[in-house]
Amino acid sequence: RPDISNLQFSDQDFNDYPVVTYDLKVSDELSKNITDIIGHRGSFYIETYAKPYGAADWTALQGDREIKPGNIEIALAGLVNEDSTPITKETPIEFRARFVTDQYESESSECVTVISEWSNTLTINAELIPKPSEISNQTGDTEAYKYMTEVINNDNDIKNSTFGTLLARQNTVGQTSVSLKWEKVKGAAKYAVYGNKCGKNPYTGTFNTYQKLSEVTDHSAAFTQVNGQDIEPGTYYKFIVMAVTADNKILKSSKTIHIATAGGKYTNPKSLTVAKKANKGKLTLKKGKTFSLKPKAVNADKKKTVNNHRKIQYESANKKIATVSSAGKIKAVKKGSCAIYVFAQNGIYKKITVTVK
Repeated sequence: RPDISNLQFSDQDFNDYPVVTYDLKVSDELSKNITDIIGHRGSFYIETYAKPYGAADWTALQGDREIKPGNIEIALAGLVNEDSTPITKETPIEFRARFVTDQYESESSECVTVISEWSNTLTINAELIPKPSEISNQTGDTEAYKYMTEVINNDNDIKNSTFGTLLARQNTVGQTSVSLKWEKVKGAAKYAVYGNKCGKNPYTGTFNTYQKLSEVTDHSAAFTQVNGQDIEPGTYYKFIVMAVTADNKILKSSKTIHIATAGGKYTNPKSLTVAKKANKGKLTLKKGKTFSLKPKAVNADKKKTVNNHRKIQYESANKKIATVSSAGKIKAVKKGSCAIYVFAQNGIYKKITVTVK
């Protein structure tokens, strides 16, 4: 996937169309691969696409570019606003790119075309990107989209995310498909799902950034493609679900869900157990007392392991009643009842109702 940055308008024009520039980072490993492919009669180039900020459809820009590090100029030829008015230097532009390679496995073989994942989506108006601390208070899906696709550059949970509201989790998983499910959130008119492969791109060394996969009104979603690519067997994917109001206000964001597809050496947790006293989902404590949950994950395939992108986590639905530490120790704070959630990286969870007397 291309590693691009620093998108801005150039001082040049092309047939009255603005020209944009961006910086392309090319690793030593990628440079070697390019040299090897070209040396075997193949080709390696970069395709660029753009659209007015917030528009639905991408436009392929004219011309393919040689892959070399440094500044690259691209004319926005053929790109227009959704109302067919011309693009100007005052128009906010979204921009992305991908690598394309034509390869020959041998002298007698046919040419095979391989297309990379999309780069990060860049925008000329950087001020449109919200700060991480503001994500839960944004009032437009476009802001959430910019935040998810440009700002989040790791596999961790995003700031202000919670588990107990959405309970977003793995539903079914196959070799080339994944489905998720979650609970209804009061006030939500729709749910936006973002995702990509877990981990880092082998060429750029940067984390795969989130792409918007779906927007639904139901409480589940199924995918056979992620980021425009078919889902692969034996591969980890990450997902985040956002509950959104009718006027596009983000109500809640789920924890990051990490799921391994079938057909590889890894499996997923199918259930969780905790200490015997709480394993039936109920626990009574006196005020001031503590209790350690000591959870264990039961794997769906006992012959395979789980590659832990995240340890088992905990969340209290009401910290005024009972708290729970990152090590799974519950502390009874004051009289009342609340839920404590114990959840694995694929969202499989155990709910424990804690009653404090």
